[in-house]
Amino acid sequence: MRDFSNGGDMNVNGDLIINDHSQNEVGKPLIQCTSEYLIKEERPFRQENLRLEKHRKIKNSMPVLTAAVIVIIGSAVWAHIKGDTNLVTLVVGIGALLVGCAAIKGIVEPNQFEIQEQNAIREINNILKSRRAE
Repeated sequence: MRDFSNGGDMNVNGDLIINDHSQNEVGKPLIQCTSEYLIKEERPFRQENLRLEKHRKIKNSMPVLTAAVIVIIGSAVWAHIKGDTNLVTLVVGIGALLVGCAAIKGIVEPNQFEIQEQNAIREINNILKSRRAE
């Protein structure tokens, strides 16, 4: 520690080697992981990430879908009460239908995170097949 001065500067007149003996496997390429680790830990973790992401997307889209359904039903009831379908009711109903379709598309279409996790699962499966572990 004598190489470090009180001012925060570092004065090293030779080699400085810092080894923390870390056993951390974060960022380790999948090809370097053992088959057992891939089967028991990595693949289930990635599958759980996909499940949680899908659940989050559904949870975030439910208020929009609920509002769209309420507006569609409301415009249909209003048109029935008035006895005719005026242009405003038709526009509101079609608008709510489009918003609902956009929300459903947001749930069904995979986002960047889901694509990344699906690619990782495919890579794990390919590694396990090439090792004949599955």
